[in-house]
Amino acid sequence: MRSLDPLFCEQREAVTWNICITLATPQQSKSAFYYILQSMKVYLDNCCFNRPFDSQTEQIIILETLAKLYIQKLVLNNKIDLVWSYILEYENSQNILESKKDAIAKWKALDE
Repeated sequence: MRSLDPLFCEQREAVTWNICITLATPQQSKSAFYYILQSMKVYLDNCCFNRPFDSQTEQIIILETLAKLYIQKLVLNNKIDLVWSYILEYENSQNILESKKDAIAKWKALDE
């Protein structure tokens, strides 16, 4: 089996990353995963930012919230970069609840 070379996989589409990581040994997979995280930029749309504020009564909403909070933790720990957009800013400005609007707006500073 060809050893996992992050530079080799870097030029491939995201789906290829999954294949490369799956075919690698556990140690190579771990190294590749951390390599991917170091250069990853993530855009979360307004639905993602609002998910933790939604009613947590359904399992899918709870799982999506946990996933969003995990990504949020990676951003705060400088493991991945958050990307902000003027569309996100506009959508958030339309939020009728000031507390939600303010909490989401704080994330813009992490993109600057």
